[in-house]
Formats: sequence, C-alpha cells, structure tokens
Amino acid sequence: MRNFLKFSLPFLLIHTVQLMEVVLFAFSLFVIVVGPGYSSLIIDTTRTYLLVSVGIVTGLIYSIIGIWLF
Repeated sequence: MRNFLKFSLPFLLIHTVQLMEVVLFAFSLFVIVVGPGYSSLIIDTTRTYLLVSVGIVTGLIYSIIGIWLF
C-alpha cells in the first residue's frame, strides 16, 4: 500500500492540476463568449469557491504528504 501511494500520488497530483487547468481554460472561454455583464458576478462567486477549494485541497495534500513521509 505504501509503495502504491509513493508511485501513484505524484501522478494523481499532476493529473488533478491538468484537469483544473482545462476547467479554468474552458471557464475563461465561456466568460469571453458570454460577455462582461454576467461574467463579473460569475467570477466573484467562482473566485470565492476556487479560494475555498484550493485551501481544502492544499490542506489535504499536506496531510497526505505528512502521513506518507512519517
């Protein structure tokens, strides 16, 4: 199990980051298409959600790495 985690964790993190980049790219395209009227409202709520989710994800990653190393 520990070896599995050692090898799969980096790949998992890389794929998660790639997925997030794709989602953000699609979202920015959507904002450009929709126009500035709706986008400011959407961006404000999304920025809040992104900050919260990034905080949760970083906490999880740090705890996983802490468990994994020690």
